[in-house]
Amino acid sequence: MPVAILGTEDLDVRDIQVNSINLMGVEPLRWSYEDVATPFEPFTGKRCAYDCNRLGGDGFPDLTLKFKRTEIVDKIMKKYGSVRRDQVIVLKLKGKLKDGTRFYGEDVVIIKKPGSY
Repeated sequence: MPVAILGTEDLDVRDIQVNSINLMGVEPLRWSYEDVATPFEPFTGKRCAYDCNRLGGDGFPDLTLKFKRTEIVDKIMKKYGSVRRDQVIVLKLKGKLKDGTRFYGEDVVIIKKPGSY
């Protein structure tokens, strides 16, 4: 499952301690740096399926991460018990910068096929 932490003028993603990152308690399988997207504001407080944009890269490097989909689905099921088609779920990501500063982020996912991986 692809995830990206988007760099900004105020956040250089190369300052992130990658081994501290987890998405709902799941660690990434692999990661890389590339410019893939433009942030959507507000950065937190998302609740709607459309709290995002389709803008491409913005000139700042982003940290792209890959997570094992089945582990994320297991965490969702443990938290929610059951899900329905088109349900919007906010996923929480946590980590630390190399200087020890903690950060968190979030994004929304839309359930398309309940019970499938």
